[in-house]
Amino acid sequence: YQYFLVFFQSSNLYKDYWIEKIQENIDRDLKNDKLLRQMEWYPIHFWSNDVIKYCNQCVEEVICLIDDINNQ
Repeated sequence: YQYFLVFFQSSNLYKDYWIEKIQENIDRDLKNDKLLRQMEWYPIHFWSNDVIKYCNQCVEEVICLIDDINNQ
């Protein structure tokens, strides 16, 4: 029982840590994307496992972005 209680308490601490960490990452990415767009860069984001699992779709997204930029 004690082990479960300690585990539960520590997992809640980690949960709070990860929620805060992920929010900080989102905020950082939004800020950096805005700065990149101001410099006429076109940031796009892929999760590494998505690139592995869905490589063709990721490539297609990049191609579509390039086409959009060229048609502006």
